[in-house]
Amino acid sequence: MKAFFARNIDNKGRLFRGLAALVLFAASAFGFAQPIWLGVSLLVAGGFVTFEALRGWCLLRACGVKTRLGAPFREGVHVRRPNLPPASSS
Repeated sequence: MKAFFARNIDNKGRLFRGLAALVLFAASAFGFAQPIWLGVSLLVAGGFVTFEALRGWCLLRACGVKTRLGAPFREGVHVRRPNLPPASSS
């Protein structure tokens, strides 16, 4: 279980999740003007995304889904992505 909660995103992914949490919290403020379940749902989602950002952990990555943002970490060492050839402009 400890490996499941191991840090698995880099600072770019953490920043993205932090900004997403702010958007969710702002949306929840407006969501409470609508049916209460909408505001509560957005508030809970914002709290969970905040946890992901602070912990440096992504639920999707922990379950094996590859995401675009937030390069993976292995034992605290950043894994470099292979260099891809430049796109040809035609």
